[in-house]
Amino acid sequence: MDNSGQRPLSVPGFGGRSLYEELGADDRFADAVSGLEQRPALTAPEMAMLQLMSDLTDKRDWNIDVFNDDIVAKWREETFKAQEDAEVRVALRMRLISGRAWGWCIMELRDKASMFEEDKLIRLFDAGSAVCKSDALVSDCLRLALKDGIAPMLKKSYSDQDQMLVDPSLFPLVFGKTSVLMEGRVGLRDGFKLIGSGRPAPKQLDERMDTSGVELRIKEGDAVVFCTNELDELKRFYWSSNFQLLPCEVEFDKSGTDAHITSYINNLHPLRHKSMYDSIEKLISLAIKPWNECLVRGEKGRWPIRIRTYGLTWEPEYPQSSIIDGLYQGCETNAYKEAMKEAEQFLKLPNRGSNQPTDLPEGWDKHFHTEWHVNAKWKNAYKLHHPEPDMSFSYNDW
Repeated sequence: MDNSGQRPLSVPGFGGRSLYEELGADDRFADAVSGLEQRPALTAPEMAMLQLMSDLTDKRDWNIDVFNDDIVAKWREETFKAQEDAEVRVALRMRLISGRAWGWCIMELRDKASMFEEDKLIRLFDAGSAVCKSDALVSDCLRLALKDGIAPMLKKSYSDQDQMLVDPSLFPLVFGKTSVLMEGRVGLRDGFKLIGSGRPAPKQLDERMDTSGVELRIKEGDAVVFCTNELDELKRFYWSSNFQLLPCEVEFDKSGTDAHITSYINNLHPLRHKSMYDSIEKLISLAIKPWNECLVRGEKGRWPIRIRTYGLTWEPEYPQSSIIDGLYQGCETNAYKEAMKEAEQFLKLPNRGSNQPTDLPEGWDKHFHTEWHVNAKWKNAYKLHHPEPDMSFSYNDW
């Protein structure tokens, strides 16, 4: 593919290429739409660890306070108190942040704090894929320049609402209508001289022949409509055969990652709003390092999972051999009588989220009723023994 302007335009939908053509998985950065999956899946405790680290790094001066044992102890108390309250309120089947998980999170955050001091950003939710956040990359000077540049575009009558100041869909490319240069490029400064040049973008064949499959999945509430083995058929719905948004062209300078906008931003005049172009270039340049921290090339994630497990255990165990099997013996047998004694004690166990023994349910000892009550009790009482970090491997090994 080529959109450099040095050779004939050759991108999806132009130069004889199919609108639906895509680079191979190893030749592009991964995304959820094209099939990047978390394998193996994260456990609920690890997801809780990721959320905890994100929450703690929202605190002011977290990168300093994380090395203060007294403050860390206060954070721990607050976290476990909130978790205990939730355990009672929603009867959690497992406590997600354990002491071992907490210790791992603090060690990891201390390492992340060192990275933050140097790069002014932090990588989070880094298990396969990742995100970056920073409240220090954009200087006050650049923030004010953006604010001043945006001010003329604000409409006073809508000053209290969110606005789409630069709407990329307002003037989209329309296949079969919009004029396109098949060779050369529309520059940032001389683009107006090229009005009327080029030829209409080629019309695209709409290959969405049967929409029933997608419509059915949407109707049934499928969260990931396009996650299917029928990719060749459903990928026709990725792109419109009628319209396409128009991004601006950006290139790096020869000496580093400073970005320069080389074509106009759709619906933002390059002369009237030159200061905005300068500010946006600086924003793009600042985003390159955190972007590089997140991008995943191919289909394999960049960061290993923290908890590897091969199954779950719970307490109390399901009483198959101690109670259920005995209930199927004759009523006069010792096995049956022993099972009934065990069932009586089992039914008195506290329910999940409580420390108080429960009363025996009415009619629990009637023939054929006991098993039902035992099953109902187990569902209300069991707690999962969640998998822990620092078991299969240590933090340093990770």
